[in-house]
Amino acid sequence: MLFEQADPEIYLLTTALGDQLAGQIATWVMPISLIPDPLRLIVALSPTGQTCQFIDRRGQFFIHLLATDQIPWLSHFGLYSGFDCDKFTGLDYQLTPSGLPHLKGTCAWAECEVLWKIDTGDRYLFLAHSLHQSHDPTKHPLRLTQGRNGLSPAEQDQHRQKYEADIQRARQLLQSADHWQMSPVAEKDIPRRE
Repeated sequence: MLFEQADPEIYLLTTALGDQLAGQIATWVMPISLIPDPLRLIVALSPTGQTCQFIDRRGQFFIHLLATDQIPWLSHFGLYSGFDCDKFTGLDYQLTPSGLPHLKGTCAWAECEVLWKIDTGDRYLFLAHSLHQSHDPTKHPLRLTQGRNGLSPAEQDQHRQKYEADIQRARQLLQSADHWQMSPVAEKDIPRRE
């Protein structure tokens, strides 16, 4: 399949609402501009997740590019819901001046403000720009294949089961999503090269 041939980096998003912290592995992250600063990006999250709901209400998040030594965070932030447990207990983090959790030891990070939200039915797409960003030049990004291969067989099975359940939930969300509409681009609106 088309996207199964890619080996993307893994991103963790964190946010806060009041005194509650939330974080999860992002479904998808993509830069949307060639201009590096301020960074503009789009992220995709399930609307049923605590992190997505907090970002939707707050309009801010902190994005972390995971480093190769952070494979355990895939299960920590990818298998469990913040509605059921405190994902930050025992982790090294500090709150930014705006109150967002910044986890230590990642490869790169940025504090972001949401500019626009698109509801696709099974995912919210948040278009955002960075308020500031930085990186650790000694770290290397964790990629999906390396992350999967670094999990124990039991964790791999848990991730596979959760992935399959997430696909079923996404299908249900799409079936009930009558608000998602796409319009064709009118021919007069298509830019033409002269």
